[in-house]
Amino acid sequence: MHGSIQHQVTHLYHASGIKQIGNSKHAAKARARAAGAKTWHEVGKHLGIYSYRTADAYRDVWRGVGQLAKETFGLKNMERLEGYHVGAYLQLKIEMGVARATFFQYASACEKLELALNQYAQVRGTGREYDFSAEIQEARAEGQDLARFEGTRAHEYPDRIVRKMPGRYQLIAMCQLEGGARLDEVRFTKEDLKELHPDPITGEEKGWLVVDGKGGKKRDIMVSPATYQAIAEQVLQLAPGLHWGIGGQADRDAYRAEIKEACVWTSEDYTGSHGFRWDFAQKRFREVQRAGLSYNEALWQVSHEMGHERADITLHYLK
Repeated sequence: MHGSIQHQVTHLYHASGIKQIGNSKHAAKARARAAGAKTWHEVGKHLGIYSYRTADAYRDVWRGVGQLAKETFGLKNMERLEGYHVGAYLQLKIEMGVARATFFQYASACEKLELALNQYAQVRGTGREYDFSAEIQEARAEGQDLARFEGTRAHEYPDRIVRKMPGRYQLIAMCQLEGGARLDEVRFTKEDLKELHPDPITGEEKGWLVVDGKGGKKRDIMVSPATYQAIAEQVLQLAPGLHWGIGGQADRDAYRAEIKEACVWTSEDYTGSHGFRWDFAQKRFREVQRAGLSYNEALWQVSHEMGHERADITLHYLK
């Protein structure tokens, strides 16, 4: 597809066959069940869009996905969307602290985007197949936390929470708190260790680590020398090709459970693993301003260090 993201979304909506306004949703459900769909979720993955209100809401989300993919990953053709583009969009909404009901509408819209793209591929005979289910499922699991709080996700005393966490999970948390890393970015090999270097803004000595972001976009994060040395000691013991850090879904769930328990011990509200990213953003914003950056420069610097491409995204973390 060509043209603006707005044009591509409009074209996809009309050309894919996802638009079913005026047709029977009840009959479509019956066909889906006859085809083997059993749960409501399975049925829903076969259904098009049957109301103008839903169409407007879902196309807004599709535009958001497309715009993020363009700004962050340089993707201009929505036919080339992959799961990590959709996952990055949903993770951003979680970090922004949107309402739980709103987030799950976003997730449903992303499922419909997958369906629309698959139908469009069939219509055009391109042979492309789209599957965003793993990224959507992972985001939905994290999105459950959105029901537990309102407003800021930052903690009052995040250091106390981290100190209550055990071993490896404490170091993973420090990568988020000191370096602003996303949870799934905390996975290091020997090649990711970049030794100690000055912070280019404050001049303070920091340990530098390379993180592998969404879509393979690499960037450096900085942590305290103590955190760096503790991580390096463990990474350097690994066999070639192995990673140190967060593992699969079970490990992620265990990590969040440790945060919850530490929050109970410290009388803090549990706001999910992204809470440490909020803590980082607020502290780092103040830090770089004290070092001489202007307000707008500080917004951009923090956004860049957190793996975002727009300065105004930092504003969400400053609430």
